[in-house]
Amino acid sequence: MNSESPDLLTRPMSEPFTYVIQDLWQMSHVTTSYVGRAAAGGILLATGIIDDNPIAIVIAALFLPFLSQVLAVSFGLWGRDRRLPLKGARALAVSTVLAVAAGAVVALIEGGSIAFAGFKSPLSSLAISAVIGITSRPVHGG
Repeated sequence: MNSESPDLLTRPMSEPFTYVIQDLWQMSHVTTSYVGRAAAGGILLATGIIDDNPIAIVIAALFLPFLSQVLAVSFGLWGRDRRLPLKGARALAVSTVLAVAAGAVVALIEGGSIAFAGFKSPLSSLAISAVIGITSRPVHGG
């Protein structure tokens, strides 16, 4: 502890654009590990929805590789890079197919109906997503 203002010690860090793009390229490589993580996330999500288990649903969000791939597409388009959006879209397609396939396998194995009933309407889901997107965008400057 010293006499410095906490405001000076807690300033947000800024990453150079090249570091962000490099991370997005790396996170969009479809590898065996990537496929395993996407399948595991799909299995956890399907199990959580069928059993109405919010913990499994939240843990699935930690495994499912979607965010970096969507960011790769959007940052690639914003930066006018032709290859990064394609790479991100490919990885996103692989994640989507694996999540749907894993969900279908879980549904075939477990059978029965979906116990989760907390689905929102498309309009309210859009509003929630818009609020999250607006509030999570980076603020530059002071």
